[in-house]
This record gives sequence, C-alpha cells and structure tokens, in this order.
Amino acid sequence: MSDNTKIRPSAPPLPATVHDLDALRINTKRASLNDIVETIHRELWNDPEYQKYFWAIWPEETQEGSFFCDDIRAVMMIQEYAKERDIAIPSNSNRLSPLRKSLLVVLSKYEGATRKSRRELAENSTKNDNE
Repeated sequence: MSDNTKIRPSAPPLPATVHDLDALRINTKRASLNDIVETIHRELWNDPEYQKYFWAIWPEETQEGSFFCDDIRAVMMIQEYAKERDIAIPSNSNRLSPLRKSLLVVLSKYEGATRKSRRELAENSTKNDNE
C-alpha cells in the first residue's frame, strides 16, 4: 500500500447544542453591565409603558415629576424584566444608581435618543420655523 491510500482520521463531532457550543468558547468575557442593559432596553422599547419614561424633554412633561424619577421607573422595569427572565445582572450593579448610569450610557449610543439631543432638535426646529 502506498502512503496516498492511508485513511484520514474522522473529524471530532460538532457540539450538539448551543450550550455545548458556549462551553467551547475561547473568549469567556462576560457581557458588561451596559451590554446587559442595552439588550433589555431594546427588548422593552416596543412597550408603550416603558417608552413613556423617555418621551419628556421638558421637566413639566415627565411622568413622575422629574427626569431622574422617570429614569428610575424605566430602570425598575429593566430590573423586573431581568428578574422575570433570569437575566443575571452583577449583584453590585443591580441597584438603581448604577443601572440608571448604564441606561444613560446606552441612550447616548443612539443618535437623537437622549433628552438633551431631542431637546436641541426641538429647539433648532423652532428656530428654523421662526426664521
């Protein structure tokens, strides 16, 4: 028999499930708090109850009397969503203050999504209408 006729070894089996695939992942870096908050924020976005806490650009338009309180209500919905779906939020970050800060970071990733940028757009629109 020549060397060309040797049988090649079979490939090892592929992982059977996503869980098995995850176990083989080389980079096991956990999602950051901002990643987790952004994922939940995107899931909640179509809910009018959640979205109403982002609508106000002037203090008198807020649902709860201040931007801060509206942010906290949105964060509480994020906490509830995570709890209902067993989404792990690091225990030292699963408090209102760090979650609110993370939510504000997430909002800043989207053009025109922060209250400040939306207010500036509204003000510029009004200036253009008056010219």
